[in-house]
Amino acid sequence: MHYLFNGFYRLAPVRTLQIKTYIRRMSTIREIEIPVPWGHIAGRESGPADGRPLLMLHGWLDNCGTYEAIQTHLPPTYRCVNIDLPGHGRSSHLPPGPMIGSAIALGTYVVRMVRDHYGWSRFSIMGHSMGSGVGVLYAACFPEDVASLTILDLVKFITRPVEQHPANAREAVLSYLEVQRKMTTNERPQYTYEALQQRLISVLGGDMDATAADALLARGARRNPDTGLYESTYDLRLRTRTFQSMDFVGWREFASRLRCRLLLVLAEQGGTWISAEEEEAEAIQTYRQAVPELRLERLPGGHHVHLTHPERVLPIINEFLTAEPDTAAVTAAAATGRSGL
Repeated sequence: MHYLFNGFYRLAPVRTLQIKTYIRRMSTIREIEIPVPWGHIAGRESGPADGRPLLMLHGWLDNCGTYEAIQTHLPPTYRCVNIDLPGHGRSSHLPPGPMIGSAIALGTYVVRMVRDHYGWSRFSIMGHSMGSGVGVLYAACFPEDVASLTILDLVKFITRPVEQHPANAREAVLSYLEVQRKMTTNERPQYTYEALQQRLISVLGGDMDATAADALLARGARRNPDTGLYESTYDLRLRTRTFQSMDFVGWREFASRLRCRLLLVLAEQGGTWISAEEEEAEAIQTYRQAVPELRLERLPGGHHVHLTHPERVLPIINEFLTAEPDTAAVTAAAATGRSGL
């Protein structure tokens, strides 16, 4: 648990944070399990049961630990439900055999299931990276549900021109068969904890430090009792290509249907590999034309700046969330709540 306290000391400069508040809110973190047909969606919940619902979605191969440094410092009027998406963290993997397909599409389906579980009529979404893509798709499909969307370091998810779709589908089939072979033989590399920690840091290009890596590994790794070594726990199928791709025109059609307030926080040294600069400019313009309010902020830091330097991100997020107009968003079901335990 040392990373929790290290994370707090990094947060000390944020003037809205107080030690007593931090300790009290940490004690209210609740582990949750939401039943789904293939098992459960795990996560961490905080805030009052009658608060405004805020669903928090992590990035690809991460887990809800990505919000370790900020969850308990969000506005106290929000009920924060921070989930592990399927095959990530402590959530159930899908049954063996079929391809997962698009993790973003699957996540959109899960958001609807979480919404139905809690009985929310209207709620806010916060997403990092892939989780932002999930948020955009859900808010486009169900604009009446979403009061606001906070996007952390993703302008748009990866799209491919239609002429690349056949080759991508071929690669998806081949990569899935290779992963299926590894799953059948249970081929997961094992490491000492320190080696796994350093591997995570290096894979992310030095985007995070050991403290941040610990926050993700707490839910994303397990110790093998026979060897004493550690291995990642995510569903290996998440690393395969998506068979059905979307081109930029298709993405733009979804994004143009957003009707919620939108906060876009981009890291200056963040996910620049995800889309071309000209596509990002057009994507931002699409948002601007669609939503009633767009706030765009660029901050120094890497792709996980919300985890490594929360003091840079929190004031912006909290100002945006506390400015949410009063609505009938919190239903009786949200007020009474169902923990899913």
